Amino acid sequence: MKRYNKQQNPSTNWVKILPALLLFMASCSGDFLERPNKENPSVDFLQGGDANAVQLVNAAYSSLQKQGLYTRTASQIAQFRSDESRITKNTPKMEEDGVSVATYTNNAGGTLGEFLWRDSYNGIRRSNVAIENINDNENVSDNLKSRLLGEAYFLRSFYYFHLVLHFGEIIPKQITSKEPLASAFENETAVWNLMIADLKQAKEYFTEANFRNDTWEAEDQGRANLGAATGLLGKIYLFYAQMRLNNEKAYLDSAKQEFLLVADQKVGSYSLLPNYMDNFKNVNEYNDESLFEISFADFGVKTWEIDQDNSGAVETNRIAKNSTMCDGVGEMWWNEAPTARILNEYERNPSGELLDYRCYYTIWFPGGAFYNDYRLIDDVLTENVLAYDQLPWPGLDNSPSSTEWGAEYNDYRFYGWRKYGFDYNYWLKDNICSDHVGSDINYRYMRYADVLLMLAECEYYLGGDPKKYINEVRQRSNNQVADENQSSWGNKDLPYLKSIGSLPQVENSVYASNLEAAIQHERMVELACESTRYFDIIRWHKAGLLLDLRKSGFPKANITELIIDQGFNGNFLLPIPQSELNNNPKMVANSAN
Repeated sequence: MKRYNKQQNPSTNWVKILPALLLFMASCSGDFLERPNKENPSVDFLQGGDANAVQLVNAAYSSLQKQGLYTRTASQIAQFRSDESRITKNTPKMEEDGVSVATYTNNAGGTLGEFLWRDSYNGIRRSNVAIENINDNENVSDNLKSRLLGEAYFLRSFYYFHLVLHFGEIIPKQITSKEPLASAFENETAVWNLMIADLKQAKEYFTEANFRNDTWEAEDQGRANLGAATGLLGKIYLFYAQMRLNNEKAYLDSAKQEFLLVADQKVGSYSLLPNYMDNFKNVNEYNDESLFEISFADFGVKTWEIDQDNSGAVETNRIAKNSTMCDGVGEMWWNEAPTARILNEYERNPSGELLDYRCYYTIWFPGGAFYNDYRLIDDVLTENVLAYDQLPWPGLDNSPSSTEWGAEYNDYRFYGWRKYGFDYNYWLKDNICSDHVGSDINYRYMRYADVLLMLAECEYYLGGDPKKYINEVRQRSNNQVADENQSSWGNKDLPYLKSIGSLPQVENSVYASNLEAAIQHERMVELACESTRYFDIIRWHKAGLLLDLRKSGFPKANITELIIDQGFNGNFLLPIPQSELNNNPKMVANSAN
């Protein structure tokens, strides 16, 4: 089966180079992005052949790579609001809205919620345009038409799912691009039914087109396919059962059946990669563990505004710059950092030695991997390998210079996310200082490991035995062998660089007597820094955990104080944007407004 390596042949990746015509259109009420009429596609274009139809669907994908979704905001909000990550105290001065989102105090005028709302509804409208104009177009070949309609229905469901998780179910119903002001869904069930119906339709179209990860061509990699639609349908069944239906067995069983189609290789070819870290690097993308990922490219030196104004096809990922370390903290925005809670979640033996080597790949921490970084010294790019405790933290004695950041907030030492991070100082490349603001690492939205753990949940709640699926994920942690790149990260005596791990099977672990806790633990460590933890907590109805942790100050790592209002009771939805309420009289406020 073909596997595309971005660094070898970037010109074949369709998502990296979108067509010039991206059809950027307004959101449901038309106020978030005002676009001139000339940017709306003409009738001649809409009735064009295969190439035009492809461009219509490409436009629907483009919202994924915008500021409101996976360029930054979608992952940022989910991380801020979980217990595995904390907002850093450098953020209040720069991004007050980020603080309010992280502390559940944001209001309807906040920009992050509006970004997410805007780009999700833009994606829905573009999906609707594609569905409406491809379905009856006799100029599009049959097999391609089926594939493209499958993609459009998948994307519409995908965007709605994000809106439901963040804003609740009573949101505008947009199933046609022609209705200027959309009414809210009539009840909490309607939007779930629409998402499920869309994904069932997508699966039918993908089956007709035989569009799977083991049948697609290199230029199609990155597109939604049968496996992606099946995995997302299972996830929506599971979330619906847990969030609204008190674990209703019929929906849990429906989720299980979808996940089994993936696990039994009925909808594609899927397996865990031998090396866990390969899921979060800019090589080996679109691999057999990935069901769906959002593609990003290295566009070099770009200004911040280009990604935000929706005026072009700039696709860079800012997750790394938000939350990972590079050249200490001085080169990073570092809006959020992992908590001691997630670090302490990884299993250790009675002597305190890590049994779970995933920790080394996920977090920068004392005793973990060294930084293999570079600095410009006398205009020479010089290797700079440092252990965690040797980093030049701003404001400390070993810092080459104190910074306003460190001096003002007195908050110097955090852990950092290694996952999705850079393998070198991204701003020093080819011996030249540059101002990169993003990375080309694809965001893996759904992995096979995630599917296996959701399948384990279904088995558990349906009275089955989930251990097989839990152990399959745990065993990968033991079997991986570090490659040359990972071996270069500093201290060669680190256990994960010398030998395989010794994480026991779940029946021999501390979780042997509580398999529900075992599944929840495994999701936390396997999917750390993948924007899943917050929504897991919400669907498990454990949101009080977030408040309890904040009130007790989180188990924290060299952090002098919290920026959390310890008396706040919290609201776990984002408020409907005020601009939407002002412009759409049919819109209904939610509990966060």
